[in-house]
Amino acid sequence: ARLIEKGHEIFVLTITDGQQGTLNPTYDTTQKLADIMRAEHARACTSLGVKDVTFTGLMNHFLENTHELREIIVRHVREVQPGAVFTLDPWNQDENPDHRAVGMATLEACSFSHMHLFHPEHLDQGLKTAMVAKVILYKTDRPNSYYDISSTLARKVEAALAYESQIELMR
Repeated sequence: ARLIEKGHEIFVLTITDGQQGTLNPTYDTTQKLADIMRAEHARACTSLGVKDVTFTGLMNHFLENTHELREIIVRHVREVQPGAVFTLDPWNQDENPDHRAVGMATLEACSFSHMHLFHPEHLDQGLKTAMVAKVILYKTDRPNSYYDISSTLARKVEAALAYESQIELMR
């Protein structure tokens, strides 16, 4: 929200749809929960002013740091051409293996996205290599930067409240 407030365009790549992230038995299929989670995520991103959200539809709790996952991320980086990428800290001892896999795959994808021989088919499809100047890790146990978010706190709370299916896990 703070970056959007400062005029930056934010693009979000959502790797999984959270198809299994519930204790609520009324979500009786993974597709039903995935549809709800996508809608909640889209609402949250819209409330923050995110320019675009891309969903890969990969199944949560099954992610591994694979070449296929890196290719998806490299493609997105080449499509968006970001100056900076935010991702989960893969070394933070997170209990969710998906978070660790996405963090590491993203670090590697950002490192490879500028190499023209890494997935040259992307170039044949009209994409250009991308040089990511900065990768910022979040959900880290070793933060080294702090920012005053008071000017965007209300928007952040509004966005968080969009995740109703996840809030009910905390009750």
